[in-house]
Amino acid sequence: MVDVDALYEVMRRTLENGYGTTQFSKVYGYEPMGAVPGAGPFAAFWFTGEGQKEMTMGNVMVWHQFEVALFWPISIDLSGREATDRAILKACRDVQTAFRANSQLDGTVSDMDISEAQAGYGEFGNAAYRVLRWTMQLWSSEEEAIVA
Repeated sequence: MVDVDALYEVMRRTLENGYGTTQFSKVYGYEPMGAVPGAGPFAAFWFTGEGQKEMTMGNVMVWHQFEVALFWPISIDLSGREATDRAILKACRDVQTAFRANSQLDGTVSDMDISEAQAGYGEFGNAAYRVLRWTMQLWSSEEEAIVA
């Protein structure tokens, strides 16, 4: 069974540190909605549901789905926009590499799958952000025990 506290801690730590360099000083373990969660750049991840389930002789194996989103304030000047786009690409590679380098997230899951990242825009309150997001599926091979 997934140790939820340990899972959230390793996901938060991975987003904070990226792949050897600090990426985000603020990481939220929930979906940011409505209010501006911070000046940015910041990251968030949240549980979105279950994916495929498979029953074995002694337990049920489950895919846990998480949305991961990285946010940057939109710059007014053109050079700032280019710097943000470069930061988005770098963070995409760095953060996904960091997750894949620890694909069992310190032993909290059996494996993972990361979808293709999509860049776009988001708005919180009166602030607009550039957003990079993807879905992570985390495989737990011993999630639900089957009692005979």
